[in-house]
Amino acid sequence: MTVPLNHSLSLIIARSGSQRIKGKNRRLLSGRPLYKWSVDAAIESKCFDEVWLSSDDNEILETAKDIEGLCVDKRPHDLATNSAKGTDVLRYILEKARRQSPSLKNFCLLLPTSPFRNAKVVQEVMTALAVGKLEFVVGIQAFHVSPMYRVSTKDGLHPADPSLLDPHRKADDRYAAYHLAGGIFAGRIDAFLERGHFYGQRSCGFEIDPISAWDIDTEQEWAAAEIIASGLSASHLP
Repeated sequence: MTVPLNHSLSLIIARSGSQRIKGKNRRLLSGRPLYKWSVDAAIESKCFDEVWLSSDDNEILETAKDIEGLCVDKRPHDLATNSAKGTDVLRYILEKARRQSPSLKNFCLLLPTSPFRNAKVVQEVMTALAVGKLEFVVGIQAFHVSPMYRVSTKDGLHPADPSLLDPHRKADDRYAAYHLAGGIFAGRIDAFLERGHFYGQRSCGFEIDPISAWDIDTEQEWAAAEIIASGLSASHLP
């Protein structure tokens, strides 16, 4: 069951530049611009009072302006460069949205590069934020191999974790570790504006399934995404 969070904003950030895939955020994936997969997931989740799309790309801004329920915001050039940090973009949008709607209390950032994170996942993340005394809920996924097995190739081959060479180490001494996944970051606006990050004792990770966690950063990952999109059931589509 979805627990509604009043006074909530979702935002999708989709700049024009991309180092590895030219025009990635406006490129069509299974007939839809990449950015629109996340826009659709946000709107269809029905979790938000407002859904914002931030971009410096005139083509994206033009095609998105007629989407019902979407606020389109042109991003300043200094926040659309390769060196611009996502947290700075987030702060800019949250502060701007707050000036227009002072009652906003919560946010959910959706990155377009994870197109298969659908409305159901958004609902589950926002429910986790609503029911707990949390400040942030962030999408995560477990590493397939424990980080303790990392190796360095500098001056030969060496384990990054020296305990790997301990003859008394047991096989079950491996520890679980996670990485960010699914391109979803939800939280309290005041908490983010105060700290500028998503971490702390009142933050929790939300495990994302492998399909929802799929991230597009290369042409090979895009090609695989086309295959995934063609095989998705209607229940998983945003």
